[in-house]
Amino acid sequence: MPVIQRALDSGLDVVRIHHLPLAIRHGPDDLFTRLWENKAEHGGVPGPNTYLRCDGALRGETLFNTARYCGKYDAIKTLLEAGGGYYTDRAEALWDAARDGSHQLVKLLLEHGAYAMLERYHKISPLSVTAGRHPRRCGTPWCGGCDHKDMNNRDGCLETARLLLQHGVEIEHRDDEGRTALHSAVAAGDCQMVELLASYGADPTARISINGPTTLHTASLYVGRLDMTELLLRLGVDASAVDGYGRSPLWMARSVKEPVPIAKVLLESGASMEADRDGNTPLHDAASNGSLKLAEFLIVEHGADVNAANRLGETPFHEAVGHINPREIVKLLVDHGAETTMTKSSSRTLLGVVRNRTADAIRVMLENVANVKDIMGWQYLKDVMGLQKSMLHAALARGSQEIIDLMIQFGGHEGYLAITGGGRLHQGAITGDIALMQSVLDEGAPIDADRDNQGRTALVVAVKVGATASIEWLLKKGANANTRDDVWPKPTPLHLATGRNAIPAVGLLLKHGARVGLRDKDGQTALHMASRSVGLEILSRFCAPVAR
Repeated sequence: MPVIQRALDSGLDVVRIHHLPLAIRHGPDDLFTRLWENKAEHGGVPGPNTYLRCDGALRGETLFNTARYCGKYDAIKTLLEAGGGYYTDRAEALWDAARDGSHQLVKLLLEHGAYAMLERYHKISPLSVTAGRHPRRCGTPWCGGCDHKDMNNRDGCLETARLLLQHGVEIEHRDDEGRTALHSAVAAGDCQMVELLASYGADPTARISINGPTTLHTASLYVGRLDMTELLLRLGVDASAVDGYGRSPLWMARSVKEPVPIAKVLLESGASMEADRDGNTPLHDAASNGSLKLAEFLIVEHGADVNAANRLGETPFHEAVGHINPREIVKLLVDHGAETTMTKSSSRTLLGVVRNRTADAIRVMLENVANVKDIMGWQYLKDVMGLQKSMLHAALARGSQEIIDLMIQFGGHEGYLAITGGGRLHQGAITGDIALMQSVLDEGAPIDADRDNQGRTALVVAVKVGATASIEWLLKKGANANTRDDVWPKPTPLHLATGRNAIPAVGLLLKHGARVGLRDKDGQTALHMASRSVGLEILSRFCAPVAR
């Protein structure tokens, strides 16, 4: 800065058109003002509303908008005094300043006639954006060098809101989702802001929509702080009010860090433990979210029914087994008498657990379900797409060997074979029961003649489930290593083993005559698959024998 000042004092022309936006974006707060004051002497500087192109931008921006995007108070003040900023530009500048909690800039813009009720981004007003303390975003794609300090401090936003309220803005203005400034303040967890808005007449009992959630619902779901809950209750919000789904604020407490104190206050204030319109109780919701402390509180302190069934016949236990970490919540429910029988109406829960949860979570479910043998034998479980499959089918689709083995351990092959029509040889191949497979061969059955309804031999099924011992035994007994099934694209066992990155199976198949050069109906060889998706070990095994 001293260098620039000396240049100006000596009469050197340092003020060029492109210097001005750069000074706003990168310079100290007063640099632009000093350059602007010298514009008359050096000439060539346009007015504050002239569009300038800078740093390869596709379109120009006025100096005022450049200053607005960067939140530079001194530059905006200088340009306002020079007549800068069109009506809309000033209103947008005020909105940006309100978002950042820059109360001094808000005051300056209000003094220069900026419109205080501009709606931006889903019809959010300046009051709502400062009440919610939204994170700052740069308003221009080319502004990569601005010194964007986070000005979302509580005091700044509070003072900004006070200025806007004193200016007479509409306090009950709603965005396009029906939220008022007070809803935004509640969601931000700002008790001081809520109290300020309420003191100016904001309605704390207002819902987001006619049948929408109250501010207590919002506080329980997004904030999870006891002080906010108590404040809203003092302001007259009804703890027993339910949303359009029939849920009281108690429902929302399951996601917060310390749900029990909030649930206790809500229940003491009249919050309902009744089921919602789908028959789910707060305990269902706590169980599905793994909220152990809240579930225990509802059961022990308020007698929540652990076997309450919703319209689908599902109890809190059914919800709990679907959680990502179900062990503790399942134990709590079982210890308090939960019925653990699953029905076919729980298909999506069962398949969802197998498809999306860890092996440990799946084991918890299988170890605690009373009729686990039944569900493993069910043929027609329906997933979210309505497709019918068994538990083992779901595990195979996921591709985890650990989970496939777990399904087989608990009898998952029964439902699989019931669907595919596989015989005893297929059963032995899946379970690794060598004696069963030998007994089938002793009866004179050809090893490759027995195929299921998808044209798969016992060897193909063994490769699909990763049963290495069965693969080795079947190959030694003469199973065809190059057989194909009827399912598109009609792969060979080597294709299947390569796709699963099953290195031991690949080695066994190659040893017993599997041909690397065979193509499936998509024209792909096993080598193609190996080069795209697996490691060097399988590729090295393919290179050892001569491709046939």
